[in-house]
Amino acid sequence: MKKIASFLLILLSLSNITFGQNTKSTRVFLNDKVEITLEDSYKEESQEKIIKEYPDPTMRPSVILVNKENKTSIKFIKMPQRVSNRQVKEFKEFHMSHMKKERGIEWIEDGVIEQFEKNIGFIKVIYTEKESFTYFLFTSLDGQLLLINFTSPASAWPDIKTYAEEIMSSLKVN
Repeated sequence: MKKIASFLLILLSLSNITFGQNTKSTRVFLNDKVEITLEDSYKEESQEKIIKEYPDPTMRPSVILVNKENKTSIKFIKMPQRVSNRQVKEFKEFHMSHMKKERGIEWIEDGVIEQFEKNIGFIKVIYTEKESFTYFLFTSLDGQLLLINFTSPASAWPDIKTYAEEIMSSLKVN
């Protein structure tokens, strides 16, 4: 009985480490216009590394946060497209129409919500060939499209669903 209790205690401890029972804080980016609350274990990638990984400035994330403990990342990309708050749904539909041309995508959910008086489009997919789960958010920031994506290993789905939604729902764009 003691062995079973010890084993269960170890499993419980590992699950807390894996999906975030760490301390959280609110981070602010993009000239104090974007806030997100997440675990302190997320570290910001250096600009040098981002530039090296994304040489095309039109597709380069402004910020990449990485959590090596659970192999997740969050990218903030300010796109060149002009998008008003009213046009977020249209852009989500446009993006989905292009994604549907790709093979190896398992569709989970999509929609548009209003959060902190901003329209936010979202798409959740699993890229079966890349073996990754990606949760896209779209909104308008200073009249431009802001794309945020949360990525994790596909093997973490659906266990990571609540964790990803908690992080992404904390997003505030001013």
